[in-house]
Amino acid sequence: MNDVNKCKYRPGQVWDYKTRPSEPLSTLTILKVWTTRLDKTVVHIAIDDVHITDLTGEEIAHCISHVPIFQEALDRSVTKLVKESGPIPDFAEAYADWKAGVGAICIKTAAEIVSLTEDTCRYGTEDPEQEGDD
Repeated sequence: MNDVNKCKYRPGQVWDYKTRPSEPLSTLTILKVWTTRLDKTVVHIAIDDVHITDLTGEEIAHCISHVPIFQEALDRSVTKLVKESGPIPDFAEAYADWKAGVGAICIKTAAEIVSLTEDTCRYGTEDPEQEGDD
């Protein structure tokens, strides 16, 4: 049974969420909702009005165009529905890249995803604590 119809999230919705302290105006938009073969609901989201910076503090991104997140993690993130229906940003390219790649689905909250994205932009996939001074 496909329980997407029972999900409170719908494409086009805009939600407030528990943001990082420096991004109180950030919101997330629901892009797509689907159920996995294991009957887990996955919600694809875009996160707007973030301030992702490089190591010098220069802003390098103000949005995350596509993140698949398990509904349980999204439930821990959202605080209030801002808008029931709005335009859905074009996420086709990011979705295709995700689908062609590993296809990971996040279990972290939206704010944790923003921080992880920033860390990845700053340090790459390497743990910065593991880099040597050679």
